[in-house]
Amino acid sequence: MKNFKIILFYGLAFLFVWIYVLVDLAKMFNLSEAGRLFLLCGSCVFLYFGGRFLSKKRKDNKPMKVNLWIYFILYLILLITLTLFDPMWNRGIQLPNLKEINLITYLQNSVNLIPFKTISQFINQFDSMYSSRQVLLNLFGNIIALTPMAFFLPLLFKKQNKPKLYILTIFLIIFVIEIVQLLTSSGRFDIDDFILNMVGSITMYYILRIKSVNSLIKNIFLLEYNKIDKKSIIKIIMGVLIAFLTAIGIVVFRNKLYDRNYKEYLDIHKGQYEFTFENKDCNLKKEFFYQDDLYTYYLNCYKRNDVYAIAPDGNKYLLVDLIDGKTKYILSMERVRSMFDYQKVEYTKDENFSLLKIEDKQDYDNLQIIINDENIISVKQNTMISEENKYNYNLYIVPKKEGNTNLNLKFTNSKTNKNIHEIYNIEVNSDLKLNFKKLN
Repeated sequence: MKNFKIILFYGLAFLFVWIYVLVDLAKMFNLSEAGRLFLLCGSCVFLYFGGRFLSKKRKDNKPMKVNLWIYFILYLILLITLTLFDPMWNRGIQLPNLKEINLITYLQNSVNLIPFKTISQFINQFDSMYSSRQVLLNLFGNIIALTPMAFFLPLLFKKQNKPKLYILTIFLIIFVIEIVQLLTSSGRFDIDDFILNMVGSITMYYILRIKSVNSLIKNIFLLEYNKIDKKSIIKIIMGVLIAFLTAIGIVVFRNKLYDRNYKEYLDIHKGQYEFTFENKDCNLKKEFFYQDDLYTYYLNCYKRNDVYAIAPDGNKYLLVDLIDGKTKYILSMERVRSMFDYQKVEYTKDENFSLLKIEDKQDYDNLQIIINDENIISVKQNTMISEENKYNYNLYIVPKKEGNTNLNLKFTNSKTNKNIHEIYNIEVNSDLKLNFKKLN
């Protein structure tokens, strides 16, 4: 009977690990952090009971010691997965191509050496539209991430029971993780990760060093028979319970903030608006209405100060104020255009810059733009896709000064990695007018 239980529990432990590995390798769907924890913790639970039965059969605790090493390896797998490969956080090993990137720009975007910069950002964003998962995992996930080291290292390595050596080891582990993330583009090198990881792991280390707690852990995981101060354990359990309930309270409170902010966001950006028009006169010259990066809009029958919108709060606002963001309600020009079209409001649209149209690039879904002299022109890009999987690129050429330069366009098929090049010569005259000439 005991042999059956041992085989059953170890078999279930192996099955959970196999499912974890299989899902990651197959990439049929993404495992959430909760899913990964469930599979690995489930495996550890079955290992634990398998080890207990095997230890009783052998009459020693060697299987439990072996289990500790297995737990540690499974934890390292989880840690490496979450820090380097987790698709939920857009992670993946990808060495940066130093020939195609600006190293200084890459380091500026990927390194933070200012203490509490990232932490303060997420604290400030606690009452924001960021998802609770994103805010809480960044704040508390880094605190919790290395706390298991406080459990494993002292049990597996006797020297790690010395606080100074443990702190040095944790520092080196965090440093290696941060460096690997930086070198593989799987994350940022952030001093705030050091702070949160160190605080979490060192705090847990000293909690587990409390004599009664340490004795309880050895009784449970090494099947020892140490005496335990029950009052001390009760106090610790109460502390853990209070911390757990506090954490749940923070999560619930954060979710309520998010729900409130999301409702307000929907009212502002997706709410129903009613347009109202005054003093219609189609004999007027076309009236300037609005200008964005690419177009200038004119009204044919109204002055810009005679067009209003009734917002979700029931108040009447000047339409251009809503577009400019001068009120808490915001309307995009794209949405205004669609509403103008629906209500058949007459308006005209002029392009601000010369347009270079490139049509029917079959399957070439990525465009890289290189300008020989960026002091002469810049490019504003607008990309569209057709139903036939042909990509059309609208490039708005913005002249800066008189001169002559080449525009190099590299079109790439992201699936096959095939690419084609096109080169255009662009001449800017003294009036900042453009002439295009394709060179190949």
